Amino acid sequence: MEKLTPRKVLFELNRTLRVPLSFSDPKSRKRDVVDRRSVFYRLCREFTDYSLTDLGLLFNQGHATVLNAENVVFPALEVYNTEVHEAYKLARNRLSQKAKTVTDDYFRQVYRDYLSKRSEMERARAKLNKLDIARLIKEIEIELN
Repeated sequence: MEKLTPRKVLFELNRTLRVPLSFSDPKSRKRDVVDRRSVFYRLCREFTDYSLTDLGLLFNQGHATVLNAENVVFPALEVYNTEVHEAYKLARNRLSQKAKTVTDDYFRQVYRDYLSKRSEMERARAKLNKLDIARLIKEIEIELN
C-alpha cells in the first residue's frame, strides 16, 4: 500500500503542467512559478499529512509563505491563470483516485484481518465448549459414583 508524499504529488502535478515545477527553483518569484507552487501546496495540504512548515521547507520557505500561497495566490488562479487552475483540477482528480485506491486497499486488508481473527476466535470458542462439555460429563460421572 503506497502513501501519498509530496514527491508523488509533484509528479502528478507535473504530468498536467506544460512547464513543470521543480524543487530546484525554490526562491523564484516569477508569477508562473508562484502559481504552480501554490497549486502544489494546496494539493499537498489535501493529500498528505505534511505541516505548513514541512511544506515550506521543501522550497526553502516558511510556513507563512505556504499560508499566503493557499489563502491569497491559489484563489486568484481561477480568475487569472485558468490553465494552472485546470491543471490543479486534473491533478486533484488523479490524486484522489490514488488516495481512494490506497484507502480501499487498506480497509480491505483490515476487513480480511478481522474475518481471520473472528474465525480463529470461533474455533477457539468451539474448542472451549467441547472442553466444557467434557468437564461437565466428568463431574456428573463423579457425582453419580
